[in-house]
Amino acid sequence: MNNPVNFSDEMGGWPKWLSGALEIVSGVCQIVAYEGGAAVAAATSWTGVGAVAGVAMIVNGAANIVSGGSKIINDVTNEQILPEENLIKTACKSVGEAIGGEAGEAVGATVYDVANTVADVVSIASSVTSSIKTASTISSAVSTSKNDIPYCKSRFILYEYN
Repeated sequence: MNNPVNFSDEMGGWPKWLSGALEIVSGVCQIVAYEGGAAVAAATSWTGVGAVAGVAMIVNGAANIVSGGSKIINDVTNEQILPEENLIKTACKSVGEAIGGEAGEAVGATVYDVANTVADVVSIASSVTSSIKTASTISSAVSTSKNDIPYCKSRFILYEYN
């Protein structure tokens, strides 16, 4: 069934390997991006809560990388060799099912999906913010003169062509 809300595109044209590649990128961003899990854990480790949140982002990022790799392998081999669902999501569903049966499993999956989406948004937004700051720094360091000939602003040397 084609259900884009639940990230299922069985009848559509979205290749599974592309989903896997995007999941790997998401996992890497959660682990190492500017303000990703590693940075959160290091910067807020003194609070304890920040360290736990950072480590959770790192672990979830690693699980996303494994899940994305599984999707790529399964798509390339055209066989279901590896499980494709994120291992943490599977664990959340299992805990939910143990506590509340089928309804608990759905709640566990939903809680994971919301937390994963928040982690993706935070890591991607901070990466974009960092990129914008870098681009702004570069553009303020290199500019163009009236004749559209580049010159470099430096506190030591100023080259300008007339």
